[in-house]
Amino acid sequence: MTLYINCCPRMNSRTDRLARALLKKLGEYEELRLYDEPIRAMDPQRLPHREELLDRGELDGEIFRYSHQFAAADRIVIAAPYWDLSFPATLKIWVENIYVRNLTFRYTPEGEPVGLAQGKQAVYITT
Repeated sequence: MTLYINCCPRMNSRTDRLARALLKKLGEYEELRLYDEPIRAMDPQRLPHREELLDRGELDGEIFRYSHQFAAADRIVIAAPYWDLSFPATLKIWVENIYVRNLTFRYTPEGEPVGLAQGKQAVYITT
């Protein structure tokens, strides 16, 4: 399954049009429009809650929804405009939400992070 991360706030965005041209060639996909999501940054209330769930091995909560979606995808297509020498903050918040230990990465005994989504294709489109 292809997961399309649409981080284009403007309708008729050039970046979105390019991504959709690629998606048309790739076949079926699931779209996640980040600007339509109630996505939130990790804050002083959410972070301890998330860590508590992780420590208990409870990975089914709503707080892990984006991580599960990412982990289940075979291919990721991200479309985000280039703004003021960077990418939209909303995309960073999504990335912050998908990185969850023992779901999308793990630590080795030496403390080094290792990705669990190895072998997946990812395409980043920007204009």
